[in-house]
Amino acid sequence: MKKTIILFSAFLIILFNGFGQSIVGPVLKPEISEKYEGEQKKGLAAGKGTASGTDTYTGNFVKGLPEGQGTYTYKNGNVFVGSFKNGVMDGKGMMTIRVNERDSIIKGYWEAGKYVGTKRIDPYEISNKVGSVQEHLSVTGEGNTVEISVVDPFNSYISAQIFTEGQYVQKSYYGREYFEDVKFPILFDIKYSCTNKLRSGIITNTIRIKINKGGKWVIKLSN
Repeated sequence: MKKTIILFSAFLIILFNGFGQSIVGPVLKPEISEKYEGEQKKGLAAGKGTASGTDTYTGNFVKGLPEGQGTYTYKNGNVFVGSFKNGVMDGKGMMTIRVNERDSIIKGYWEAGKYVGTKRIDPYEISNKVGSVQEHLSVTGEGNTVEISVVDPFNSYISAQIFTEGQYVQKSYYGREYFEDVKFPILFDIKYSCTNKLRSGIITNTIRIKINKGGKWVIKLSN
């Protein structure tokens, strides 16, 4: 019986300690959550402010996290000046790194906290548009697939000529083309014809779509 009580007490201690470590605001990033001075909205940092802890951040906040332009100083002395999203570096910026009391500077672009290079790579590129084609691209999750469908002005699926540059496995289902095991980047040259909205003639449409970054892509072309 005593063992049971001891184990249960230990469980309660762990449980309450865990609850005590949760962050409720105004800053939700643990490294800068000890002190905050600035604007708030609904109990969370929002707008301009300064937050500190083991690290320090001065800049814009959204819903308790750094977002927008700001300056972040790490406990090791490194400093990042630039754009943030959801609490991490995202966009254009400059990182100053202290190495043996000397500064090394890295300029360029970051995505989800990771440096991606001196040039920004767009997720996709559109070119060679002819006709009345309208493209709708979205990413539904992580992966390496591309789904392409084409609909006419009356929302009926129509076939298209698709010339592709890249590595992939292609399948067709019910008016849609599926490209699986894709090695990004991948390039699609798409050509198709359909009646116009007045049913008075035929429109020939072409579009080139280059997808540079991975994911589960869905491409829908309409008129």
